Amino acid sequence: MIGVSRARFVLVLALATFLGAPGCRTLRPVVIQEGPLTDGDLKMAWTRAANRSGDNFSEQFRIEAVLDDGGELFTKLTVTNIAKYDGRAELSAKIQLPAEEDANGAAHEEEEDDEAARRKAAAPTGPVFRTKVKKDRGDWTAGNERFEATVGDCTVVAGVGFAQVHAVGENFVLDYTVETDLPALRPPGGVVNFGGAFYATTIPIPRGRLVGTLVTRGPPEEEGGEPVEETIDLEGWAYIEHRATDLAPYRMAKRWFKMREHTLERTVVLSAFERTEELGGQLQGWVLVADEDGLQVYEGDVALTPRDLTLDGETGYGVPGLVFLESKDGPGFRGVVRSNALTERRDDLRRLSAIERVVVRRLMKPFTFIFDDAEFLFRARVSPESAEDLSWRGETTFEYQQLNSD
Repeated sequence: MIGVSRARFVLVLALATFLGAPGCRTLRPVVIQEGPLTDGDLKMAWTRAANRSGDNFSEQFRIEAVLDDGGELFTKLTVTNIAKYDGRAELSAKIQLPAEEDANGAAHEEEEDDEAARRKAAAPTGPVFRTKVKKDRGDWTAGNERFEATVGDCTVVAGVGFAQVHAVGENFVLDYTVETDLPALRPPGGVVNFGGAFYATTIPIPRGRLVGTLVTRGPPEEEGGEPVEETIDLEGWAYIEHRATDLAPYRMAKRWFKMREHTLERTVVLSAFERTEELGGQLQGWVLVADEDGLQVYEGDVALTPRDLTLDGETGYGVPGLVFLESKDGPGFRGVVRSNALTERRDDLRRLSAIERVVVRRLMKPFTFIFDDAEFLFRARVSPESAEDLSWRGETTFEYQQLNSD
């Protein structure tokens, strides 16, 4: 099993001492160096003619939300030209409601071991409603003024400070909006421009308030009657991310580092990758922390150093036990992620057909290593003139993905 020994954890404790003790609650001013984005900056990359004709073009728009009552909501729009898809759009939506409570106010649970109970308690367990709509090129539409796509009966719209979703399933209709006062972001650490090829990460809403309704349709109470409708009010917090590229995955990156904690209290995101030698070979990435008080940390171009590699016997890949982070423009931000014990090793080609796997493995051999109990510690200076630091720590899922051999 891949993990970090007790001796290695001493290094993390030493770093925590180096970073200092947690600071008091203080708002930290965050500078957005890349300038303000407009609605037009957020529109679909598909609207550019060069992307519509690019063989390796793809883009994805994701909304992840946690609901106040314990449920979860997820919406994803993907458009791609890769392989046989040639401009196909796929929009999926899923909402999982919390478990119904019994008369004593406790959710129904069966006896299980402590670890299974912990994981069950951490995730919603109620009814699930989902839909997925696929349309070929020409059978779906994109707007030109902001991010806007209509796929079948489903619509996604987003601009600076807001997003709207209308999704229709077999037995439900989902409508919700997300609003925020936070700026839209395009972190330099999530951008590649190389010889005409590009990759761009945009965060229309780092953290926003979600309000909406779920209208469900159940069977009629009596034969021949009308379906029974129920309207459920939704409130929660959402994170929205948009990525687009015309680079094939094996040409762009050798490995990825991903961490996300999205709860009712805060949103914490780390995203970084190592470019292929063709694109320069350097590591690049970004970090943000947002809560109800605003954007607490935003490092749009963070320096990242993986350490304490452990050789995975199944894949031959070296998997980091520690990842160190630091501001590129001074001592304002430092952090560390400790992966801990491996939860899952995932073959990212597992869903392909046997023939497809043979073809793709000539170009890359992607595996993702998932650590559900990873720990992180971030620390940031309140201001360049201040000696006061703030800190954020927690436990969440960390993913390390390697696409190509060293």
